[in-house]
Amino acid sequence: MQIKTSCSAPRSSADASSLVFGDAYRNEVYAARLTPRDGFERCATDTFEVAGPCGYGVCYLYLRRSGRAGWTPEWVRVYEPTTSGTPSTFYYGDPLPDGVWYGLDRCVAAGAGAGASSEPGAAAQAL
Repeated sequence: MQIKTSCSAPRSSADASSLVFGDAYRNEVYAARLTPRDGFERCATDTFEVAGPCGYGVCYLYLRRSGRAGWTPEWVRVYEPTTSGTPSTFYYGDPLPDGVWYGLDRCVAAGAGAGASSEPGAAAQAL
């Protein structure tokens, strides 16, 4: 998985970040602490390895940020070992709100759109 931080983000952010993503069948991957050692840096692309159940095409992804610095992800790419090699890319570009799950749900079964929630389980089903 890769995360690109926007060039309009603060120079560096050590805010605690979490992530949840999954498919239309609710095979879900949750990363409780997803912050690079030196924080997310402006214009940088960070690569993470996240383990979880195999899915059938990632169609939702939510991020949660907690802290004072602020953080603006530009995009998140999820590479799945079970697909043809084309990653699922989710575009953000706006600063993440503090303390809520914020993301995109493109699953056919759950509807499409963007939203925010205070609970990770609700985030996956927010729309």
